[in-house]
Parts: sequence; C-alpha cells; structure tokens
Amino acid sequence: MGKLERNTFANLGGTVWSVAIGLVSVPLCIRFLGAEAFGLTGLFLTLQSIFAVLDLGIGATLNREIARLDATGAAPAEQRDLVFTLQAVYWLIALGIGAAVFAFAPLIATHWVRPQSLSTDTVRVCVRMMGAAIALQFPFVFYQCGMLGLQRHVTFNTLSAVVATLRWPGTLLLLWLVSPKAPMFFAGQIAASAVGTAMMGMVFWRALPRGSSARFRRELLRRHWRFGASYSANSLANLALLQGDKVILSAMLPLSAFGYYTLAQRLANGLYAVIIAVDGAVFPRFSAVAARGDEAALARAYHRGCQIMAVLLMPLAAVTAFFSREILTLWTADAAAAAQTHLVLTLLVTGMLLHGVMHGPYYLQVAHDRWRLIARTNGILLLTILPLYIVAADRYGAAGAAAVWVLLNAGYLVMVPLMHRELLTTQQRRWLFDDVVLPLTGAVVIAALAHVALPAHLGGLSLVAYLAVTGLLTAIAAAALAPQIRRMILPAPRIPEPDAA
Repeated sequence: MGKLERNTFANLGGTVWSVAIGLVSVPLCIRFLGAEAFGLTGLFLTLQSIFAVLDLGIGATLNREIARLDATGAAPAEQRDLVFTLQAVYWLIALGIGAAVFAFAPLIATHWVRPQSLSTDTVRVCVRMMGAAIALQFPFVFYQCGMLGLQRHVTFNTLSAVVATLRWPGTLLLLWLVSPKAPMFFAGQIAASAVGTAMMGMVFWRALPRGSSARFRRELLRRHWRFGASYSANSLANLALLQGDKVILSAMLPLSAFGYYTLAQRLANGLYAVIIAVDGAVFPRFSAVAARGDEAALARAYHRGCQIMAVLLMPLAAVTAFFSREILTLWTADAAAAAQTHLVLTLLVTGMLLHGVMHGPYYLQVAHDRWRLIARTNGILLLTILPLYIVAADRYGAAGAAAVWVLLNAGYLVMVPLMHRELLTTQQRRWLFDDVVLPLTGAVVIAALAHVALPAHLGGLSLVAYLAVTGLLTAIAAAALAPQIRRMILPAPRIPEPDAA
C-alpha cells in the first residue's frame, strides 16, 4: 500500500468517525430542538458555505505550496514565513466574518428565514451565535490545509475526530443537562470551534520544519496571489452552483419543510465526507508529483486516486440511492419524514456521486494551475443552472431543486475530455472505462438486484444486516472491476524463471 492509499484511509477513518457521530446525533438533536429549531442548523451550514468563499484561495495555496516546497526540499524559513504571512490574512478575514454576521443578524432573522413558532428575538440571537462559531471555525480550515500539505494525515484526522466528538456529543450533553433550546446548541458549536482551532493551530506549527522565527513577507502574497485569486473565483462560482439549492429553499420553503431537506442533505453529505477524504490525499500528491515533472508517475497517481474515489464512493451512493426510504426510516424512526424525504435523498446522492467522479480531473488541473477550462465551465453552468434552481424549487419544491443538483453535476462531466486534450493526453479512455464505468457498473448492478430481492416486512436489525451485506457486495464488485485496486488487493503471482540448463 502506497502513501496515497495510506493517507486516504487515514482521512477516511477520521471522516467516518466524524460523519457517524453526526448521523447518530442528528435525530437526537431533532428530538431536543424540534423540526423548526433544527432548521436553524441548516441555516448555519448555509452561512458556513457562503463564508467559505472568503477563504480567497488561501487554504488551497497553502496546501499546494507546502506540498511543493516539501517535495523540492525548500529551506524551513521559506515554509514558516509562508505560513505566518497567510495566517495573518486568514485571521483578519475570520474576524470580519464574525462582525458581519453580528451586524446583519436582525435582517437575516426577519427577512431570510420564515419561523413559525420561534420568536424573531430567538432567531436573531442564534444567528449572532452562528457568527461567533463560524469565525472561530474558519481558521481551522487553514491549519487543516497546512497539515494535509505536509501529508500529516494521521495526526490531522486524530484531532478532527476529537473535535467532532466535542461538536456533537458535547453539544447533546448541553441540550440534555442544561437547556434543550436552540441558543444552547450554538453555544456548544462556539466552544467546539474555539477548542478545535486552537489545538490544530498548535499542532500544525509544531509539525513545520524547525527554523528561525517566522515573519510576515509581503512579497509572498504578491508571488502567490494569482493562484489564490483563481481558486477564489472558482470557489465563488462553486458557492453559487453547489449551495444555490440551499439558499433558494431556505427562503422559499417554510422552515419546517427546509428542516426535512436539511435532513436528507445531512445524509447525502456523508458521501461528501468520503470525497473530502480522498481529496485530502490526492491534491497534495498531485501537486508534489507535478512539481517534479514526472508525467508517468502523475498518470499512475491520477488513476489510482480516481479508482480509490470510485471504490469508496460508488458502493455507498448506489446502496443509499436504491434504499433511500429504508435508510431514512431506520435513521429517523419516522415514517412521515422518510416519505417526504426519500426521493430528495436519492437525487442528492446521485448528484453527489457525479460530483465525486469529477474531483480527480478537477484537482489535476488545480495542481497544474490550469483554470481556463474550469472558469468557462462554471460560467456556462452559472447562466443555466441558477435559473433552473429557482423554477424547479417554485414548481416542485425540494425534489425539483435536488433534480437540478443532479443536472449540475452531470454538466461538469463535459469538462473531462476537454481537459485531457491538455493534461495526460493519452489517458481519457482509461479514465472513462477503468476509473468510472467499470466500478460504477458493478456497484449499480449489485445494489439494483438487492433492491429487487428485498424481502417484505424486514425488522430493524434484519434490515440493517441486509443493507450491510448489500454494501459489502457492492464494494467487492466495484473493487474487482477497478484495475489498480484489484491489483493492489490481489497482486499478480510471480512466475519463477526456469532453471538454466
């Protein structure tokens, strides 16, 4: 098993822990808070996504440059000065975010969300607490990018698991022991964000090479601003495209209905956590190999990364899409919630699968600082998808917006053959068949057959066992049909050479 696989599984372990804790905690949060107050957590996630664009590409710049500097043996002072310079900018942005949310909280409480039983004062207080939590959480992403650039994935994921435990079970304890009210939920988020960012910052600085005291260098900003600006512009387009459904639905639907959409989104985001786990290993690896100019090694890393994504993501997506109603019923123990949400979940998961398939080609371009094709694709999609979100949400509600999400991510697929005209020009066919079509076929066929064969009236434990076996079989099928993963698990036997005569 190579470094890419080890880093991916380290990311996956931390991600699975964080997601599992979140999935277990969400139904309990709904019981403590109620559907309407839980809808405020959807607003919290939406605000986090909106303000993520103010990263301005700094986190990605740190990830890429730290990986490149480490791969080429740069002086420790160069790395430490880069971190100190970018860190100063990042913390200024975090303070600005907190101040902005605090100032605009009254407008958000009265003109954005549509509370029915919650008072406007309560919503305003919660929004201001969201601002504090987001401001304290924001620099965590900066230190996360640095740790991934150094490829310290095990340490990073251990700390992330600790923070996730504080964020969810810790907050549930507050709701249970102190007060089952929305402000107490966000008090828990503030505490978890503060502790997590402080811990990650200290560990990251200790992981950097020893050297002289770091200093702020303006020329480093001038040197790297183009990459950061390109990444930021792309992030802004992604914000509009990938978060447009949530922004539109939070304004168009009653808060309780938006709460159900948030429920489906929480489960679908479990797949996004897998995507992030693979990305965290793939991007610094692509950046390091690209810096050395070894195209053969880059092609190997590219296909290995894409197939790891396929084998981890496709079985989960296939099982969740085909068994969405059963999974929601098991998760929430609420047949009404499952009935209202299962179609939305199926569509969100399908779109998330397509989204993950695109990440290998996307990060290959980012590692080479190639933005023209990405910018053109985003421009076309912005002109077409955003109006579709509004029309579909108005006519068909949450399911309509989820269908547009599928269409959006299918549109990104058009970019791949155009990208392969410039990068890894002989690898397009291999990407399509080995990295996508073959493992996807295995996962979908097994999941579809299992859904057809599902016995009626299975009890809870029996259904869990059935889904677990189905998931295992889909994973085996996907791995067996992904050539690099198959060779990694079942290496070809060595044929002994005949003895010399």
